[in-house]
Amino acid sequence: MNGTDVRTAARRGPRAWLVVLGIVGLLAGCGVDGGSSDATADEPDGTTTTTEALDEGAIVGDPGSIRAFDDPSTEITDAQDLTDYLLPGFSGPGVDCVVGDLDVAEVLDNSREDGGWTAARVVVGCVDITHFGKIVAMYATAVDPDSEIAYEDIEACVAREYSEDEGANTYKLATVYEARLDLEGPVTSPGVARDEIGLTTGCLADFEDDDTTATTATTLPKRTTTTTEPATTETTLAPGSRQTTWAFVTAGSCVLALPAANASQTTLTPCSAPHGGEVMSAGLGAAPTADHCQKVAETYLGDTQPPWTADIVTVQRTELSNVVRTVCIIGPADDSKVTGSVKG
Repeated sequence: MNGTDVRTAARRGPRAWLVVLGIVGLLAGCGVDGGSSDATADEPDGTTTTTEALDEGAIVGDPGSIRAFDDPSTEITDAQDLTDYLLPGFSGPGVDCVVGDLDVAEVLDNSREDGGWTAARVVVGCVDITHFGKIVAMYATAVDPDSEIAYEDIEACVAREYSEDEGANTYKLATVYEARLDLEGPVTSPGVARDEIGLTTGCLADFEDDDTTATTATTLPKRTTTTTEPATTETTLAPGSRQTTWAFVTAGSCVLALPAANASQTTLTPCSAPHGGEVMSAGLGAAPTADHCQKVAETYLGDTQPPWTADIVTVQRTELSNVVRTVCIIGPADDSKVTGSVKG
C-alpha cells in the first residue's frame, strides 16, 4: 500500500481503517508477513494442528495406510492402483509425480525385468534421493506381515545410506520391483529388500542373531562351456552368508564359489570364512572390452600376487539393451576354498 492509498483510507473514516486492518490480519494469517508458511487449524477440542508443506519429491511413509491387494493381477487397472502397489503406504509430492508419470501398460505388458526397470526409473525421477531409502525400508519391513522389524526402526538409517548414488538406487529398486511385479506368485520382494539392505548397509545389524548358523541346500553353477546342468551340492554356510543376485555385490565381497559367466545369483559369504572367489569390481555401464576384468585385476591386486593359480571370471547381466552389469571375480583355478582377502 503506497502513501496515496493510506491518505485515501484515512479520509474515509474509522470504518475504512477497520477494512484495511482486517485485510492485513488475513494476509498475516496466511503467512504473507514473511514468517512461517505452515497452515494452522483449530480442532473441535480446542487444540491447534500444524501441517507443513512438503518439498518437491518428498514422500511420507505410513505402514498403517498400506493398501491391501487380494489379487493385484486384476485389481491394478490404472496408474493410481499401480502406484499404490509399488509405493505401499506412501504419500506426498513424490508419489503424486509417480501417478502422473507411470505408464501402466509399459510396466505390466513387458517382462517383469523390463517392467521393474521402467517403474524404477519413474520412481527415481520423481522421488528426492534423500527420501529414496524409505521405499526399500518399507519393503523390508511392513510389506512383510511376518516382519519382526518395524519400518520406523530402520527408516532413517536406510534413507541416509541411500542418499547419494542415483544410478545404483535405480538398479536396486528395479530388482525389488522385478520381484514385486510377480503379481500371481508368492510375495518375495521383502526378502530381496532385506538382502539389499543387509549387504550394503549396517542398518539391520541390531536385528541380526550372530549365534545363528545358516544351513541351506545351495545350487552353485560350475564354470563350463557346455550346456550340461550345474552341479548341486549341500553346503553349510558360515554365519552372515546369504544367496542374492549380482545387483547386491560390491568390490571386496566374497562369494562361495566362482560362478558361471551367465549365473543370475550367487552366495555371498564373509571373506574370513572359506570361499571360492572375491569380487574385484561391480558396476553398470556399456558392455566392456574383453580384457576388462584382466585390467581390473592388475589394479586391484597391485603388487600382491595370490599364492595359488588364479582364475578370473567375468559375469555380465544385460538389464536393458544398453545397460550391462559387469562383475569381475578372482579365485583359485582349481575351485578350492581360501580364507581372507586375495589382497592380504
